[in-house]
Amino acid sequence: MPKQVVQSALAAKLGQAGAKAVEAHKDDEARVGVAPLPAGIEGGVAQLTMCKFDVYKEGDLKGEFYFMAMGSVLKPREIGGVGIAGLYTQLGPIPVCDTPKRTKKTVEEHVDEVLNHLRLLGVDTKEIPTEQGPAAVAAWLENAAAALQQSQPTFRFRTWIGTATPQFPTPRVQHSWLGACEYEADGTEVPVVQDTTPEAVVEDEQADDSRTEEDQGDAGEDLNALAEKADGGDRDAAEALQDMALKAGIKQKQIDATKDWAEVAAMVQETPGGSEEAAGGETAEEEEAEPEPVVPSKGSVYKFKAPKAKKLSECEVLQVMAKAQTVNLRDLDSPGKKTVYKDVPWDKLIANAE
Repeated sequence: MPKQVVQSALAAKLGQAGAKAVEAHKDDEARVGVAPLPAGIEGGVAQLTMCKFDVYKEGDLKGEFYFMAMGSVLKPREIGGVGIAGLYTQLGPIPVCDTPKRTKKTVEEHVDEVLNHLRLLGVDTKEIPTEQGPAAVAAWLENAAAALQQSQPTFRFRTWIGTATPQFPTPRVQHSWLGACEYEADGTEVPVVQDTTPEAVVEDEQADDSRTEEDQGDAGEDLNALAEKADGGDRDAAEALQDMALKAGIKQKQIDATKDWAEVAAMVQETPGGSEEAAGGETAEEEEAEPEPVVPSKGSVYKFKAPKAKKLSECEVLQVMAKAQTVNLRDLDSPGKKTVYKDVPWDKLIANAE
């Protein structure tokens, strides 16, 4: 115990308010700072320690739900001479709501991502009782997350760093979770950090909500690997590769004319000065006059390319939000014309496209 003193300059400064603050927090547990993992981990294995749905406490998404999971690193024990065993790999927070300022704008896109990660951790999402209504679905998802946190499966992961952009010249280390796996320790015990997510971690991630999903996506991976994933049906890889192509000065109509994503990757690799153009340089085609802005009306038909689609679709305007300059669209090329896109910016519409 600290030595008692009769007089203290701190006492005068601390005052009654400071003393109350000490009383409020003197019994708190010690909080450990967050140590991020380095990029370049391949074949990593971690043990799940936290999996939950919770609510944003601050920021633009305050009051909205998110999904988040964390795992304690078992393998490798070190990278680059720095010990990482026991540090965490983090998934999310993934919003469970509409996010019109991001590339992934709709709750459907985010839920699709959440369900995919649950499947990777061993959850059979086919069992979700959708026929019983939203309350039953929500309860099932929360119970599934809680069951995962209790069972603490081991899973594979990797880390990498995205490509720098003018908006984010110092990109963060990204984490990709690759699915549940069996793991047997080699006899050396590795500490597993049993911890729920510090609120500071959630707030820190949320503070970066201005970043679009493509800035957090697979942009740092090799082009050929991205193309292979995209041609295999990976929609996130396709979106990331398309974004690279557009930033390299390749026009959307050129992308649409390719037979596969491997051809798109080759176009990006063959574009002279592609990285400079992606960072803001001009090409001859970019110097062409900009088309007149679209001012849509209800019932009118435009061409539109959905975020995860490769081709343009013909869409009918269902609703116009003039103040936000967005529209809701019905995809006339979708099966049964049932697909609807919400809050699409006017500048994403293509008028009189052939």
